[in-house]
Amino acid sequence: MQDFPQKTLFNKPIPKAKFYEKLPVTQAVKNCFVNEIASIVWRNKLSAETLNVQPGSRVQELEVIEISLKCEALNDSVLKVIDKGIPYQLLFLLKRGEEYQICMGYKETETSAVKVYFKTDWMPFEVLPLQITGLTLDEVCDNFIRQINTHLASAEDMSLKEAIADDAQRLKIEKQIAALEKKMKAEKQPKRKFELHEEIQRLKNHGIHGNH
Repeated sequence: MQDFPQKTLFNKPIPKAKFYEKLPVTQAVKNCFVNEIASIVWRNKLSAETLNVQPGSRVQELEVIEISLKCEALNDSVLKVIDKGIPYQLLFLLKRGEEYQICMGYKETETSAVKVYFKTDWMPFEVLPLQITGLTLDEVCDNFIRQINTHLASAEDMSLKEAIADDAQRLKIEKQIAALEKKMKAEKQPKRKFELHEEIQRLKNHGIHGNH
């Protein structure tokens, strides 16, 4: 990944306590902040001005939040608290030793709650699959999510919101197939085994035709 333009740099440390003292969080989430995070830095501010793109209708600013970890991975509930505390679209850059992971959730508006986070694998910074593409801040933001989750349908095929719903349906079907295959393996009766096989095929066909 090429780093973000110099004029987007903000580099402002944020005390962890700011989140769990100002926002209603459970003791378990507070413990995650204390035990899993070494530091939080507001690394970049991506806006129409700093990126030379048009303002978005949904995204006015996109903030890059770098979180250095003390552990292997960060609990999503912590990301949700930070997302709630900063009313902009956020892109999390998680740092673990020399490796990085990008996490980003879709927000319908800048104050919407994030339902699901899309994540890259852990990798060196320069290998992260993120390029700034798009003419508006909405497009830049949506393209980030599409680059992180390569299963999502392209912008030509459907909106990001539709693509995310479509992908959630795909994952649901994959889960159902895996559960049925496990059942079929354990089933002793040939008739029931055949019925399960038919059901699996039906779901597989639905998955192929149901996804764009």
